[in-house]
Amino acid sequence: MINLNNLIYGDNYPIVDAKITEDKIELYVESKVEKYKCSACGSICKSTHDINTRHIQDTPIHNKETWINLTLKKFECHNKMCKVKTFTEEVPFAGKRQVMTYYLQYYIVTLANIYEFEYNFINIIFTRC
Repeated sequence: MINLNNLIYGDNYPIVDAKITEDKIELYVESKVEKYKCSACGSICKSTHDINTRHIQDTPIHNKETWINLTLKKFECHNKMCKVKTFTEEVPFAGKRQVMTYYLQYYIVTLANIYEFEYNFINIIFTRC
């Protein structure tokens, strides 16, 4: 049997719940990452310091606005020489501090090409991300 969670956001980011209304879908995704490489020194960190939540828009499903409520882990770096003490894991489907998934960005650019929107219109959309 196919596990749809693996196909959508990957093994480490399963959908644990969903709320569907008339015009919106909210997916609740929790990180299952156990260890993460420190972005500053490269040490492998296993100690979780805290949890962060991100709200990211994804591609529409059944013409409904789709949002991901993503729970991520904040890790502690125990390397005494490292300048960073805590950091939040990054996800493969959205950039750091972005409010749209890469899938939604690709979707917008594809629609722009199909409907021949001007470059300025697309640039306005992405500067608000």
